[in-house]
Amino acid sequence: MSTCPGCESAPGAAGAGGVLGAVLLGRALKRYLFSAAYFVSGVAVIGANIAETTLWQLIVPRHLQGRVGASFNFVIGALGPVAALVAGLLGTTIGLRATLAVSAALIPFSMLCFIRSPLPHLRAVEPAATRDRRTRGPGDMTC
Repeated sequence: MSTCPGCESAPGAAGAGGVLGAVLLGRALKRYLFSAAYFVSGVAVIGANIAETTLWQLIVPRHLQGRVGASFNFVIGALGPVAALVAGLLGTTIGLRATLAVSAALIPFSMLCFIRSPLPHLRAVEPAATRDRRTRGPGDMTC
C-alpha cells in the first residue's frame, strides 16, 4: 500500500520509464561501443601504415622510393572504386546485411598473405642505404 493518495500508478510509470531508459541507454551504449571500436580500428590502421611505410623505406633503395610509393598509392587508390563497385553489386544482389556478413567473414583471410610471408619472422632489416653503398656503380648519380 502506498502512503500517498493517487500513487498507485507510480510502479507502472516507473516500469515504463525504466524500459524507456534501458532502450535509450542501449542505443547510447551501442553508439559509444561503435565509436570506441571505430577509434581503435583507426588507430590500428594508422599504426600499420606507419610500420609498412617504414619497412619499405628501409628495404627499397633511395632512388626507387618515389616509384614504389607512387605505385603503392596507385594500387590502393585503384582498388577503392573496384571494391565499392563489388560491394554495391553484392548489396543489390544479396542484400546489405548479407553483404556486411560476407565482408566480415572475408576480413580474416586478408591476413593469409601476411602470415605466409617472411614478415612475421623478420627481426632486423639491413637499410637500403647500406646496400646501396656496397653496390653503387660508377654511373650512379646519387648524393
